[in-house]
Amino acid sequence: MNLQNEQKKCPFNGLASGEPSGRTACGEPGRTACGEPGRTTCGEQVYGERSRTSRTILIVSAIIFCVFILVAAGSTLWDRDEPRYASVTLEMVKSGNYLIPTLDGKPWPDKPPLMYWLMSVPVRLIGPTALACRLWSVLGTVAACVLTFFIGKKLFSYKTGLLSMLILASSLLVLFIGTAAIADGIVLPFMLASMLIFIIALQSKFKIMHILLLGITLGLGALTKGPIGLLPVLVMLTVSWLNPKTNKNNLRIFALICLAAAALLGCLIFHAMPKLSHILLSAIILGLWALAEGQTGLLLVLVTLVTYVVIWLNRNNLRMFLSVCLAAVLGCLIFLLWAIPANKAAGGNFLHVFLGRHVIGRALNPMEHHGGNWLLFLPYYIPIIIAGFFPFILHLPGAISACLGGRVGSRQTKFLLISWILSILLLMSLAATKLPHYILFIWPALALITAATIEAAQSLPVEHIGQARLGGLTERDKKWLRGGVWFFGPVAFVLAAACFAGPFILQTQTGLHIPPLNWSGPLCGLILIIMAASAIYFQLKEQFLKSSAALLAGLAVFLIPLLLGVLPGLEQIKIPPAIAKIINEKTGPETPVCVYKFNEPSLNFYIGRPACGKPSRTTRGEPSRTTKELAGEKDVADWASQTQNGILVIPKNLLDEICKKFPGLQTEMIGSKKGINYSKGTLLDVAVVIVNKIELK
Repeated sequence: MNLQNEQKKCPFNGLASGEPSGRTACGEPGRTACGEPGRTTCGEQVYGERSRTSRTILIVSAIIFCVFILVAAGSTLWDRDEPRYASVTLEMVKSGNYLIPTLDGKPWPDKPPLMYWLMSVPVRLIGPTALACRLWSVLGTVAACVLTFFIGKKLFSYKTGLLSMLILASSLLVLFIGTAAIADGIVLPFMLASMLIFIIALQSKFKIMHILLLGITLGLGALTKGPIGLLPVLVMLTVSWLNPKTNKNNLRIFALICLAAAALLGCLIFHAMPKLSHILLSAIILGLWALAEGQTGLLLVLVTLVTYVVIWLNRNNLRMFLSVCLAAVLGCLIFLLWAIPANKAAGGNFLHVFLGRHVIGRALNPMEHHGGNWLLFLPYYIPIIIAGFFPFILHLPGAISACLGGRVGSRQTKFLLISWILSILLLMSLAATKLPHYILFIWPALALITAATIEAAQSLPVEHIGQARLGGLTERDKKWLRGGVWFFGPVAFVLAAACFAGPFILQTQTGLHIPPLNWSGPLCGLILIIMAASAIYFQLKEQFLKSSAALLAGLAVFLIPLLLGVLPGLEQIKIPPAIAKIINEKTGPETPVCVYKFNEPSLNFYIGRPACGKPSRTTRGEPSRTTKELAGEKDVADWASQTQNGILVIPKNLLDEICKKFPGLQTEMIGSKKGINYSKGTLLDVAVVIVNKIELK
């Protein structure tokens, strides 16, 4: 009998139950709380099981690493976030300033420094390549998969942990994030490590070691992506509030809480437990305080009320609540160890921009066109989950049904996973700025409930015998599992259609000939169709384990034409790497470069110059030899007419217009590249132009 069935049969087994596991000390077999024979905790059998588990996890981790590293090495950096973060890392390595991230010599407060610190190591070892900048995202994703396994093993069973690890690694969003030079793949393992420590602490009691480890992982997460790294705190506090041990609320109790909040000031004055006289006196004092201080007084009263409410709601889990709060404070202190010196060195404006613009600003207003009308974009993350959790969106509807119905895991496990998913989803849905990777943290939880449901589907139907429950799913769960084809099918069809028609449409519209896409695109579409048809067939036959095996096998085969044909084909229509190659082959690093209407960060990264910005001058008043962005046609003409020689990168059609308006320009085109500007989705033919006949290599 597997571990999950044992947990289902025995009501004493489960998260934070505190009951014995059925294992005794070395020697004789013990018995579980349900009276079944247990297993010894030592000896050759246990050692062999642990050894096999370690080997399996190492093999699976190695496979995931190889797949992700091949995808990461299969393309150059994608505009615009990847080359910006990569350029910040290069500046950090060249300048030796590891305190303040800079871009083009100016403070770059978008992200804290841990990502750049980590990326700088492979950049120093193997050079400024796309793979060097992406390596830590790959390693972080592999670590996240391993941590998901251990969480699944803790909450469910070994099989569930292993399957959840594979499900997480195979989802589209994780495959994209885990092979990109951005912070999300690096921060995810820190967040999952926090959750694992929290779960371990729940199974016993919070100890000093748990709080310290939790604070460290939260602090490292905050150093990687700011407040996003502290999202596990929201989940933990929600768990302590929704824990089944907490009593239900009603209006009368809430009224008493309001009176207790009003008593806070009286308690502080009289240094005694709240009594009726103190409550009345405190209410009067707080009212006068609010009248005297206006909005400030009202804010303080509100904070007092909220504090009392939160503590009261967690009164039965006060140790858990206070431990999480203490760990969160420790994590913030770790973050401030860097933030305070960095803010001081940047003139006191670094934290203001980081927290004000990139945290609060993104929460209140849609920035950089990532969002829009608040009500219209409220369900934004529903299609993101459907597409981003592909292909296991096939099983997710049934998994949600089984989790909500309590058919997978213990009752407290149910509350943990529901709190994990809903708290993050609700918070990010309320934020004005929305991007797919903002909810990446719920992907491991989705993988866990999906894997647990697939394993539970192999068990007996749900039955009740006294207080015990046998494992398995209800007909309702199986109906939702079958219904998953209505979510899975459209996504699979759209992806397959894109693979078939994409290369033809792309080459027809652009006039480009891309041979690798001609065979790899249709082959990817064919593989997707076969995979989808097989998985849907098994799903409708209620052979859910076979359908999941079909998905994993199909994705493994899909990767072959993706790596050998699709990615190399897409590289042929990227403009910046080809333009940078022309410039670096024909000019030296001292040659100044200007750009007009083609300000892409990846161009600056690959030509090895600082990021684009307004033309600047050195301390001697001479033009600095950096990559400059020219603002208008007259600026182009003025710059080209200067005595200083240089290179101009400009779309061909705009070059022709400027040459007609300013016929005296001395220019010579030394190369060009026609392709797609991915960041804007436009077709461009970009020219590399010599100004004033500089000497070539």
